[in-house]
Amino acid sequence: GYPIEWTLKTGNVEKAFTMLNGYARDVPFESVQAMFIEQLAIAYAKNNQPDRAIAVLDQYSPYGTASKVIGLARVVRVLEQGGNLSHAEAVLQDITRRIQQTNGNATQALYFLSVVNTLEFNPPPTTQNTEALFQQAVSLLTTIPDSQEDPQEFERALQTIANTAYQTNRIETALQLQAKLTPPNAQILNNAML
Repeated sequence: GYPIEWTLKTGNVEKAFTMLNGYARDVPFESVQAMFIEQLAIAYAKNNQPDRAIAVLDQYSPYGTASKVIGLARVVRVLEQGGNLSHAEAVLQDITRRIQQTNGNATQALYFLSVVNTLEFNPPPTTQNTEALFQQAVSLLTTIPDSQEDPQEFERALQTIANTAYQTNRIETALQLQAKLTPPNAQILNNAML
């Protein structure tokens, strides 16, 4: 295995962090050490150090908001599983704030859906906030897109979240979103629901 991975498995988080810092100076993030960023954040979360977990994701995550909010959602799961519910709630609030700072309803809705999927579809679901987050995604899409919204991106977000609603037995929500889709995409979703 890789040295950082082995160091994390032995529980030596500080040494892994030092190693990651060294790699950050010597190798581009798109290579090997990118896969360890989230592992390191999770290790901090397991050690009840959520602030350090967030700092690692902020400092080292090479892929922007999307990967950060998914990494943070995984930190939430670890905190909840460890019984650290107050920190988990604080990280969820941080995720919500970060998503709300992005541009476009469709983008925000898809980020919320990514967080919901991370929390719900990695058994066992631990958060009681997933329905509220899912409804935030839905409400972003049931408002009229602003003039800067890309119509194709908005349609893709509608279709993605409507499909997720259907697959998770949120049938009323799926039908509500289906009504906003263009006829060809509404028909595709309708065929999937039959």
